[in-house]
This record gives sequence, C-alpha cells and structure tokens, in this order.
Amino acid sequence: MAKHAETEVFEHASKPLFWILAIAIIAFWGMTCASADPSSFCTTPESKSFQIRFTKWLNPYLITRRRQVAAASIYVSILGLQLLEGQWVLQTNWRFLQNFLATFPPMRITGFMTYAVFYLRLLIVVSFELFTIAMGIVIVSLQGVCITELIFFALSRQETSKKYDRHAETQILIDKTTAQDDAEENDEAVEGKWS
Repeated sequence: MAKHAETEVFEHASKPLFWILAIAIIAFWGMTCASADPSSFCTTPESKSFQIRFTKWLNPYLITRRRQVAAASIYVSILGLQLLEGQWVLQTNWRFLQNFLATFPPMRITGFMTYAVFYLRLLIVVSFELFTIAMGIVIVSLQGVCITELIFFALSRQETSKKYDRHAETQILIDKTTAQDDAEENDEAVEGKWS
C-alpha cells in the first residue's frame, strides 16, 4: 500500500481555491433547494407530466432563446465546477484512507484493545468519507435535475408557442368566417330593407 506524504494527502485541501469552491457550491446548493417550488412536490395522479421545481424562479426571465441557452450554459458550467471539486474530494479521501490503512498496527506487537480502537477509528473515517461521497452525489444530481428542467422548459416553451401559433391561425380563420357571415347577413338585411 502506497503511503503518501502528508502534504500530498491534503494537496487540494491546502489550497484556498478548494475551500472557496466548496463554500460556493454548498451555498448554491442551499439556495437552489430553498428556491424550489413547494407546490410542485404535491403529485396527483392526473399530473404525470414532468414538474419544474428547482428552476421555476427563472421562468419569467427565460423569455428568449438566448436567455434559455445562457441559463443552461451557466448551470452546465456550475456542474463542471462541482465535478472538479468532487474529483479533488475523492482524491483527498482516497489518499487519506491509504495513509490511514498504512498505520494498521502489527499483530505481534499490540494487543486486542489496539485493534478495537483502530477499527473504531477506521469506521469513523470510512463513515465520513461515505458521507462526503453521498453529499457530492446529491449535489451533482440536483444540478443535473436543474439542467434537465431548463432543457424541458425550453422544449415546452417551443411547443406552447407552436400551439399558440396554431390557435392564433384558427382564431383568424374563425374571425374571417364570422366576418364574412356577418357581411352576408348585413347585405341580405340591406337588400331586404330596400326591396
């Protein structure tokens, strides 16, 4: 088992960029969760369509295609930063675990209590590492959901505009037909009046 130097184990964690990025990612995740639309979590059997939950606050601002692309690009960029931070966390966790396991006490020198303490410490280390991995998965998954919502919103906006165009065309045809019928009735009424 390779034992890393202490500086190599905490290589990423010793840089300010690591901590600034970690704080920014956690703050962004918290704001995203806080801005979620609570009414969209109530699902009824009638509404089986995809619900926009976490990016609903952006909907009034995404009125043009350019803004939709910009919002999706920003969210994808944030996902890239989250994945970079996740890689740094995984490397730090892995190196720390390797260093920790390299300190496994030899069987001949120590007694039973040393093993119990070591395994308790190992349980704590592994639990912490699994917690950080699980939180990373939750944060990245939420970002993926936000990107999916933005894409879905853009697609549904296109469908809505097509439906509106079809509705407007139908309404124009109905208005023309109604106007023609009204004109014919007026002509008949005028002819009936003069005859």
